[in-house]
Amino acid sequence: MQVTELRIPPDSEGQTFEQDDVQVTVGAWKWQEGTLVVNLTAQVLRLPIATGSSASDNWHTAALVTKDGRRQVAPMQICGGEEGNLQLAYRFSLPPPPPAGGGAAGPVPNPPTEIDYLRLTLVRIGSGDKTLKTVPFVIENMPLP
Repeated sequence: MQVTELRIPPDSEGQTFEQDDVQVTVGAWKWQEGTLVVNLTAQVLRLPIATGSSASDNWHTAALVTKDGRRQVAPMQICGGEEGNLQLAYRFSLPPPPPAGGGAAGPVPNPPTEIDYLRLTLVRIGSGDKTLKTVPFVIENMPLP
């Protein structure tokens, strides 16, 4: 089993974060119908399947952490994409930021409860032995120059 945690700040649209063999690119932090939606693209290598487990044993979760230490785990997540390239969208119910000058909602980094970071946790079940990602072979009786 391999657990990977990343801390993603709220002003990081377009940035890429790496930890272990996971690479996450932030698509957007946006307000949508009373909720904060965070879109991410994660490139994740699949671990070799361990005996007694399946690829469906893998999971991910996200939690918003505020500057005062409170956490809110995403109650709803959307996941799509192909193997190794996940499209993730997490939704959080937060009060929207105050209007800037009486107009539309202000920028995401300054809502009434200030967001410190998004903690993304990916758990992959497998052997975790990176040597199993290559196929061993031996070439015999081949003359070298």
